[in-house]
Amino acid sequence: MTVNGTNSFGRLMRHLDQGDFAKSEKPLALVEDLFGKEWLSTNGGHRLQKLWARKDTLSSTELFALGRAIEILTPDHSIWLKRVANDIIRQPKNAHGYIAEIMVCASLSTSDSTVLPASKGNKGFNLTLTMPSQFKYLISIKNHDISEHEALFREKCATLKAAFAKKMKELKVHGALRIASSQFIELTSLDSLVSWVSKDLKKTGSYEWQGGGVKVLFSELHSTEERLLAKGFFSSELVVFGGFHRNELANQKSRIIQAAENLKKHVSPSPNAFRFVWMRVQSSADVALISDVAKELIEHGVSGDDVGVDGFIIVQPSVVREGDSSMVNTVFSIVEAPHAGLQASRKQAENISIDVLVGGVSSEASRELLQVDGNILELPPHQYVYQDSDFYILSKMENGVATGNVSSPASGVRNHSVFDIGGQEMGLTGRLSPRAEELLNF
Repeated sequence: MTVNGTNSFGRLMRHLDQGDFAKSEKPLALVEDLFGKEWLSTNGGHRLQKLWARKDTLSSTELFALGRAIEILTPDHSIWLKRVANDIIRQPKNAHGYIAEIMVCASLSTSDSTVLPASKGNKGFNLTLTMPSQFKYLISIKNHDISEHEALFREKCATLKAAFAKKMKELKVHGALRIASSQFIELTSLDSLVSWVSKDLKKTGSYEWQGGGVKVLFSELHSTEERLLAKGFFSSELVVFGGFHRNELANQKSRIIQAAENLKKHVSPSPNAFRFVWMRVQSSADVALISDVAKELIEHGVSGDDVGVDGFIIVQPSVVREGDSSMVNTVFSIVEAPHAGLQASRKQAENISIDVLVGGVSSEASRELLQVDGNILELPPHQYVYQDSDFYILSKMENGVATGNVSSPASGVRNHSVFDIGGQEMGLTGRLSPRAEELLNF
């Protein structure tokens, strides 16, 4: 079966380069050349291998951006690229950080300046950006994935979804399980919920966990005119949101201090160089809070003490929905200290130019939205969120022809099409909608 929008890689890529496959395939071919088709196609659990195995628009977007970065850097830094690619392959735990180095170097490569990646083992900073006047930016790249607390929260929720979907099949009902709390949902509570769903869940109703601090609602899902649910395939919807772990915000703040202290150990202040920390944070991080901490630190340095850094570029890529597809949006927050050399450079019209490689750019974080009962809900900040829903929808008969729609109307929500053929139902599941829309490269 041919899927509309795919190319020779079998991927959804019509959204890239205005649907010109000749252009959009080249970056993917460069990724394949650098890392090797055999390794990329191996099911080894590496983040790049996971992306390569998926064929959806989001994974194609991420691989396209990486390929663009490789294309930009290859003319001047091919040897460095091969070394970093080997590090990415051999050190999966550190792979995201190495990928970030490639992406940032490419993002800062323009015709008006020169980017030089630091030599292997260099301490303090990862690249030097030299302007025509020879004024330099020494840039330390810090890449922060989701915290251990959030990762475990997601892992437990995925286990809960599997248990709930299995239970709905046993009960032969379409069901929704919604869990909400303003406080952190303890992992032991999530384990307890998995056990309860697996063994004891039978009646719809409201329940409480953690002394009433966690509200649980189990309800049946029913057909509507727009959504006629199947009889033999049972839909399951899980929505969980709870407050940050008590250490989450403190850890986000401390990363600013740690980055400055590390740079201070290895790089002294200079009128001819500006020390920048490029800090990529996860989508749930509070960019405004982190920026405020950076500003406070910079202001302290202005008073006379060297705080180790002259500025921060705080970067937050996230997945945003546009209709039935996903795209990448990157939030930038830049904090700078007064610096005579920087001011002199800027008077000569020397400014940093950043190419985000793909997607959109904004100065404010995107809103966290959930689709529940067809309604869009906006969540407050400082929440861990998990949504995973499978709806099995009967196809409609139009002029004697059954038509179905396999789609993903919201992140984590999948509509599967079911056809009734002579009283027997047959399900059609979309393979191009990822179960979790999380960025693996950005």
